[in-house]
Amino acid sequence: MYRVILSRLLPFVLGAFAGVGAFYLLTPFNVPAPPTTVPAWSVGSGSSSFCKNRKFERLLDTSDFRSDKAEIPLRIISKPQAVYTDLARENGVEGSVRLKVTLRANGEVGEISVLRGLPDGLTEQAIAAARKIDFEPKKVNGVPTSRTVTIDYTFSIY
Repeated sequence: MYRVILSRLLPFVLGAFAGVGAFYLLTPFNVPAPPTTVPAWSVGSGSSSFCKNRKFERLLDTSDFRSDKAEIPLRIISKPQAVYTDLARENGVEGSVRLKVTLRANGEVGEISVLRGLPDGLTEQAIAAARKIDFEPKKVNGVPTSRTVTIDYTFSIY
């Protein structure tokens, strides 16, 4: 009985001790801290082409990024909802109004043309809502530019 237990348990115990012993024998105790003058991403063996080519350093370097050189896209801050007219509600009119809206460089809404309209005053309500759009114009090299966008206003009876 004891022979069976020892024959199965002894290799396990010896293997565990050998593994723990090897861990302590092969682990260095005095590991120096990396120098503080060198960036943390460049510390290492240097065998990686990623570190040698300094690609990562260039990715982190933001000195070349300036907002006046970048292209900043148009950002619509708020798009007010169009009001459903009583006449359209009585007549059960549903659908969407599609408008072509020019958003000017000075931050104002410019020309509005109707691409697809609806009856009973819904098109006029959509145009009135589009005139109240608040946005930041697109900037190219720091200069605001005008942009024409297509905007849909959907009307549905709940």
